[in-house]
Amino acid sequence: MFMRKLKFLTVYLGLFSLNFLFSCNVLEVTREYTYDLEYIVKSSGNEFSDELILDPYEESDDFETVEDKMESAEIIKIEYTVTYFNGPEKQVLELAEWRIADSLGSDPQLLCAITNVNLQSLTTEILELPMDPAGLSKFENMVEHANYVSLISLHGKTNSAPIDFILKFFVTVKITAQVI
Repeated sequence: MFMRKLKFLTVYLGLFSLNFLFSCNVLEVTREYTYDLEYIVKSSGNEFSDELILDPYEESDDFETVEDKMESAEIIKIEYTVTYFNGPEKQVLELAEWRIADSLGSDPQLLCAITNVNLQSLTTEILELPMDPAGLSKFENMVEHANYVSLISLHGKTNSAPIDFILKFFVTVKITAQVI
């Protein structure tokens, strides 16, 4: 009778352990990555346009280790600042749209926009940008489904010319991956 109870207890504990092991998130790892993207904006007029390639492999060696095991990707925040400004004192960035597309530039979606900001005032602070839900969803979907390389375009205009500043974005992404 004792052996029967011991076998039952062993099988029960084994099944409980397997159930616990496969039902919880102890096998997942979550990491945050921050990518810095810098646009050198120069124009003799009051409009500008530029494109950059975002390639996480070039930004972090860790990214390669999670690529096949990725469960989810979440863009936590996008911040920006002006790191250099050489324009009229009261120059206002009337509109700057930041769009995300695949590496070939197809089907760009608005990710975020900056409106009516004095450029000189941005040299002393870092601001968080509100993100457009459609562009955010596209960006996260591209990261989750192995289309990591993205074309990010910046288009905008100021209230005066010439334009001469450097706009820097900080994109913080949270990646969750299975380790086993």
